[in-house]
Amino acid sequence: MRVERPVGPPGPEPITPEDAAHYRRVDDLLEEDRAVFEMAIRAAREYAERRTGRALVVREWELVLDGFPCGPIEITRVPVHVDTIQIRYVDAAGAEQVMDPADYVVVDGEPVRVASAHGWPATQAGRIGAVTVRFAAGPGDDDIPDILRSAMLLHIGDLYEHREDTIAGGTVTPRRIVDMIYDEYAVGRRYA
Repeated sequence: MRVERPVGPPGPEPITPEDAAHYRRVDDLLEEDRAVFEMAIRAAREYAERRTGRALVVREWELVLDGFPCGPIEITRVPVHVDTIQIRYVDAAGAEQVMDPADYVVVDGEPVRVASAHGWPATQAGRIGAVTVRFAAGPGDDDIPDILRSAMLLHIGDLYEHREDTIAGGTVTPRRIVDMIYDEYAVGRRYA
């Protein structure tokens, strides 16, 4: 089993309601519009994170494994703040242990790889979720490429503009473009 899940609340959103309103050419940002933009911003960011595998806000994550792998542990939620990586495991006797960072090597990249310096320790046999890797992931200031930020703004604008179930006399195509951009930035793909 491999489960990667957020732990705790996300940091500040990469796009503000003011940014979204400016993009949509909304001159007076009323409270009701602000609430719609805030919801659309969260939805677009969560969708982008799921589609790309990237962390677009800084937050803590956990990667839970049933045991140590034969090779390195791969953390796919990038960018990882490598200095925050902590590995906990349940040893063969059933006691929780925290690995000393000197016992593993971290190679930053997409994905981040964590390799044992001396071989992974034994975990309790049959224990589900015996290994937990906790880490912080998310961009630094202005680390989200402009094209991803533009795709998010397009998605937010589409969510804002099409709040009802039906669209009278029109077609919606921005989502296809947004998905194409997100797919290009999926973890593991190379981009310039």
